[in-house]
Amino acid sequence: MARIKISSAKEKARWLQKWVAERVAGLFGVPWGPDTAVSSRGMGQSGPDVCLVGEIRKLFPYSVECKNGSSINWKDGVRQARKALEKEKDFNQWLFFIKVPDFQKPVVFMDAEEFFRIYKGYHYGLAGITKAFLVDNLIQEEVEDMEEEVKQLPCNQTITKRVRTG
Repeated sequence: MARIKISSAKEKARWLQKWVAERVAGLFGVPWGPDTAVSSRGMGQSGPDVCLVGEIRKLFPYSVECKNGSSINWKDGVRQARKALEKEKDFNQWLFFIKVPDFQKPVVFMDAEEFFRIYKGYHYGLAGITKAFLVDNLIQEEVEDMEEEVKQLPCNQTITKRVRTG
């Protein structure tokens, strides 16, 4: 089997970084790309593969590592994602995205406790997600100040109604 050219391998890696950056930006309705709050890191640069700045970095506190190819060592990828937390002090969790030919879509590895924290917030609606984020990342006073505002959000009212009736 012929080896893939280095330029092709780098393009595959860039594709996954851009894919993740685009989706992170979409979570918050902000643009992504060079000179924005969400962008993909250039090849060969150290640090997380998705660059987050300003408020987005607080709202999405994940160090992101991406690998795209047919022979990914997922253990090394997880180690690399965890190691980035040591350098990036304001991130408190890591995500490791992979895309391999065997899977049609990218897959993400994450810390199991973080998964359950996110699920708990999802299960209890937007207020639960917001409160979990604030408790974990900000001060308790901000939780109390924002709880009432969060309850008034139209999307939270819809989620709350679904949870009560379902």
